[in-house]
Amino acid sequence: MVISELPPEKLRLECPPGKAECKTSEELTPLEGIVGQDRALKALIFGVEMKGKGFNIFAAGPPVTGKRPATRSYLEKIAKTKPTPPDWCYVNNFQNPYEPKALKLPAGKAKIFQKDLKNLIDQVKRAVPAALQSEEFVARTNSITKKSVEERDKILNELNDEAKQSSYAVRMNQLGIGIVPIRAGKPLSQEEFDALPPTVKKKFEQSRETVRNALDKAGKQVNELEAKTLDELKKLRDDTVHYAMGGLISTLTSRYQDQPDVIQYLDDMRDDVLENTELFTLSGTEQQKKDPDAPPSLSESGLPDILFRRYQVNVIVDNSELKGAPVIAEDNPTVTNLLGRIENEAKFGTLSTDFTLIKGGSIHKANGGFLILGARELLTSQLSYEGLKRALQSGNIAIEEGMTRT
Repeated sequence: MVISELPPEKLRLECPPGKAECKTSEELTPLEGIVGQDRALKALIFGVEMKGKGFNIFAAGPPVTGKRPATRSYLEKIAKTKPTPPDWCYVNNFQNPYEPKALKLPAGKAKIFQKDLKNLIDQVKRAVPAALQSEEFVARTNSITKKSVEERDKILNELNDEAKQSSYAVRMNQLGIGIVPIRAGKPLSQEEFDALPPTVKKKFEQSRETVRNALDKAGKQVNELEAKTLDELKKLRDDTVHYAMGGLISTLTSRYQDQPDVIQYLDDMRDDVLENTELFTLSGTEQQKKDPDAPPSLSESGLPDILFRRYQVNVIVDNSELKGAPVIAEDNPTVTNLLGRIENEAKFGTLSTDFTLIKGGSIHKANGGFLILGARELLTSQLSYEGLKRALQSGNIAIEEGMTRT
């Protein structure tokens, strides 16, 4: 075979103007697809269509060949034909605040639910104090208290009458109910009692046991009455609060009838409001009006704002603007960028955290779609690689000590 030298005029391709099907480049459309990589494209299509668990695609090739942009372009094209994945958000676990609950909602519903719950709590903040300050509630509270006082006085009067028959009187003090010996209608001090003749003292001591038995019986009746009164007052308060916010929550639950996890959360939240009614009844401004020199109230110091966080919604994944499945390209796959993080804040000299400070990572955002990573960048961080592998194998994303279902 003879190899001949090419002349310079044959070292370039000439395209005659007549072969171009356009007058200017403005008439040309961008080139779509992957050019000259038919085998790679077939492998990519085959890998994407694999539905089984554990199948991932590794695109290899020399640097600066455009494999990542080409892969992303193809994935974005087919992602538009896929269903949009749901939103994810964190809410408080009222039974165990250290393990917040992850709620899955249809795409675009998480932010709506976040706004709905904020509006609900704002309404409850107004409705609960108004209900507890209403004339009907105050009147029923006074009625229960008055009835309790009357029954208590009746028990003590009966005890006092019985004690007088044994020359004793009933006295109330900070420690409870006590008895003191009386003589000539006057109570005796300890010194006066010690100065009595032995026969008189013996008579007092003989009747003391009878009086003590009556005192124990009366004390038990008073304790039972106080417990009963507290239960009645608590029931009245709970019923009033329940009625005040019942319509508000019912309106919200009707919007999420097809979301059983949301309905369960709203039920738990209602029970928690009943257990923490004092959060909604703090009135710092009234205290300041009565005493301008008083220290700042809880509401003014911001403490209730922290406590009200328990009713917030932390949106981790918001797909409201997404059409189809997500395609997330993570150029810096650190462990926090991939798996998310739990932030801390300084309050009163200590670091604290809660479910509202959980931030999602690329895996959260790519859930239900595609995640593109650089292998070199991923393998330079052992924690990122191990965390990614564990998440793919278990179907759970581990953020420090917390676990959230994907």
